[in-house]
Amino acid sequence: MFPAPAGINRSGCDSAYQAVRVPRASGDKPGALDAMMDIT
Repeated sequence: MFPAPAGINRSGCDSAYQAVRVPRASGDKPGALDAMMDIT
């Protein structure tokens, strides 16, 4: 999986991708990937 440039995928954008929310390299939620993977 490669991080995309910015932001976080939002639910409701496309029904095919609703279950897949990918933290991005320059995202608006710092630490979201660490929290998701339970590493600190």
